[in-house]
Amino acid sequence: MSIELIDSHTHLTAPDFSEDLADVIKRAADSGVKILINIGAGYGAESAKKAVEISEMYSSVKASVGIHPHNAQADMSLLQTLNKLALNKNVVAIGETVLDFFRDWSPKENQETWFRAQVELAIQVGKPLIIHSRSAAEECFNILSEMKASQVGGVFHCFAEDEKFAERLCDINFLVSFPGSITFKKADKLREIARKI
Repeated sequence: MSIELIDSHTHLTAPDFSEDLADVIKRAADSGVKILINIGAGYGAESAKKAVEISEMYSSVKASVGIHPHNAQADMSLLQTLNKLALNKNVVAIGETVLDFFRDWSPKENQETWFRAQVELAIQVGKPLIIHSRSAAEECFNILSEMKASQVGGVFHCFAEDEKFAERLCDINFLVSFPGSITFKKADKLREIARKI
């Protein structure tokens, strides 16, 4: 019996893939990865458009659209573009979005404004959220709860909180995923959290 693999968080819009995108997608397929979810956020405002374009070129690629917290200084008029892109049949999620108070590359107020707008968009189009939360877990949880994001749910990618927080997320229809750092020698605490979950 074979297992169908899905890469739930890839950044094919990154400049690193501009030369060998087709080869990257083929290698993924040859390795058993049937679907790649290309995150349309993280490389400026153009990421969302490019993610959708790539999804239209390759049947194994789906897209998300959003504004990453690092890019939360983007003009709010871009929300109209995200609204249109979110309706594309290849767009399966909104994000990655939320709050990153660790790097703090954008003002907190801007991050919250964009986060709230994207939660609203996800609910409006009925698609789950991809959450990027660093040093802002409680703030993020409170906004998701207040806005009733449980209607669409989603995933906290790069989860770094404890198992009790994961249980609270489960209560509002959110899953967690662990990054590659779980394999690092000094990641015992993260591995223990994953075991408990």
